[in-house]
Amino acid sequence: MLTIIHEKVGIPLFWVLLGKAGNSNAKERTDLMPKLNKVFPNQPIASLSGDREFIGEAWFNWLQNQGIPFVLRLKENMFIWQDGYAPAPLSAHARHLKNGQKCILKGTWYLGRDPSKTTTPIKISMMRLKTGEMLIVATSLIRIQTALPIYRNRWGIETLFSCLKTRGLGLEDTHITNPHKLATLMSVLAIAFCIAYKTGLWVARTKPPRRKAHGRLQQSIFTLGINVFRKASVRMSELELRNYMTGLFKPNIPRKPLYGLAL
Repeated sequence: MLTIIHEKVGIPLFWVLLGKAGNSNAKERTDLMPKLNKVFPNQPIASLSGDREFIGEAWFNWLQNQGIPFVLRLKENMFIWQDGYAPAPLSAHARHLKNGQKCILKGTWYLGRDPSKTTTPIKISMMRLKTGEMLIVATSLIRIQTALPIYRNRWGIETLFSCLKTRGLGLEDTHITNPHKLATLMSVLAIAFCIAYKTGLWVARTKPPRRKAHGRLQQSIFTLGINVFRKASVRMSELELRNYMTGLFKPNIPRKPLYGLAL
């Protein structure tokens, strides 16, 4: 799934049903990316982030050839090398880091065990998390100092998945196996998520929600939005609902008219 991060949450744009267990391969990902350019032609990409499942030389090389900046997480057991340094696992470069400490490896590095096979040049930044786990990212066409802060935005897609599944829309409860029907269901859920999330943003900006003692919202923006929309859809006439949806997806929401209808 390809999403754009907005307000720390992933907004679903494009996806493909693999019809298999496991993760996508480089070809499946490179086939998905042109859809973005088709719908949003000439739209520059600030950066593309992905977890450890979305790596590989073919993928790195394609992104660099397309001029797409990326911040992709690496596995600790992956080997890297550069001129003057023998290939070594990333874990060896990170062993000195204590919890909370960060490190940027100087110079340009290459993935692999064989220096005779030149791979995509990358920069590498790493941090040992409070849990002791290592967060190591490879970047290209991005200032290495910004790599870790940029990668944090990737958590937005995990927030999206939780909203599509356990926290709201119940995707994991479906028994549908037909690929075409499953694709239709995914489209409906994506639209439903956007309606709920956009409603939540509007309500939060109009009437800021309460926060708990530790500073977090009592309700997430998504939960706030879906609860308001449920109430609104019951109370509104067909015309009011149509006006609500039209106003909701304008760049600037006409807050006062919508506020009276939904709350």
